[in-house]
Amino acid sequence: MLIFLYGPDSYLREAKVREIVRGYRAKRSGLSIGTFDIGTERDPEGVLAEARAFARNISLFESAKLVILRISSYAAIAKDDAAWLRASREIEGLSLLLVADTTPPKALSFLVEAPAVVQEFEFLSGEDLRRHIVREAALRGMRFSDDEASRLRALHGSDLWAIATELDMLALADPGSRALPSRSPADFMRMIQALSRGVPREKIPALFRLTQDNDPAKAFNVLAAFLSGEKKRLMADYDVMIKRGTLDYETALLDFAIR
Repeated sequence: MLIFLYGPDSYLREAKVREIVRGYRAKRSGLSIGTFDIGTERDPEGVLAEARAFARNISLFESAKLVILRISSYAAIAKDDAAWLRASREIEGLSLLLVADTTPPKALSFLVEAPAVVQEFEFLSGEDLRRHIVREAALRGMRFSDDEASRLRALHGSDLWAIATELDMLALADPGSRALPSRSPADFMRMIQALSRGVPREKIPALFRLTQDNDPAKAFNVLAAFLSGEKKRLMADYDVMIKRGTLDYETALLDFAIR
């Protein structure tokens, strides 16, 4: 079997890849999965050779193989590779899952023709984008109004990765809550970003707005999840002192802001 997923929206494509992999793992015992990136800086011929060897070599413990080929450049696929892809559609126990940003060239048009299973992923817009935001919010245990969805659309457009990140952070800020705070998630996250990245003169106003409209503990925990490296270690130190009772959340946030 050959499955071809293509189109510019990588968020939706990757969600479909995960769905397919889950389905294969649930239905096929003895499944072996190999993932290969074609057309990257690494030698493309070497990668394709590895993929073909992986597909060809079946051990006693394997009953099926799923080969995932992520294609960043169709030019990396030579004629013999194209012939192998075409022939592999008929090999029992072997499934090829190809993922690409764009429509294949004419030489690879068989990728979008029967018997291949094909799905295209264009950027969402309009009502489709609104429904996606509301659905993703519901999956995180939140109710999203049309106004809140519109704010996210205005802020991020069709960037579903950015929208998902904002929803994740909002869900983390209010674990178990099914309702949104009065201030929009866009405003909340802008203040978190200003506090995490800005200079002191930007951090102090951001901190004031965060603690005015939100529980300081919530702001602290979301900020900590947003940071990395030395800043994250600093937040861990604050957390220890807070749990010992030698520091409170507001003081910890203020100390972070003035550093």
